[in-house]
Amino acid sequence: MLPWKRSELWFGTSAKEFNEILDLLSANHVEYQLKTGGDAISARNMSPRTEVMGRWGENPVSSVTYTIFVKKEQLEYARQLISQQK
Repeated sequence: MLPWKRSELWFGTSAKEFNEILDLLSANHVEYQLKTGGDAISARNMSPRTEVMGRWGENPVSSVTYTIFVKKEQLEYARQLISQQK
C-alpha cells in the first residue's frame, strides 16, 4: 500500500486494543499496514538495565506507540467496524 493511498485509522499505546482492531480488520478482509515506535523499541540496543527501567523514568511498555493504516477507500468501513465492536 503506497503511503499516499492510505489513511491513519488508529493510533495508541494499548497493545490489547491494537490487537483487537487487527483481529477485527482481518476477520472482515480489510487490508492494513502497521507502524510501531517509541523509546521501548529503540531500547533493544541499550544495556539490560536501561531496558528494564526505561529512559528518564518512563514505563517502557506504555511508551510503545502503535499506528494502523488502511486504504483511503476502506477508512469509513473500518471506522464503522470499530464503532460497532464497542
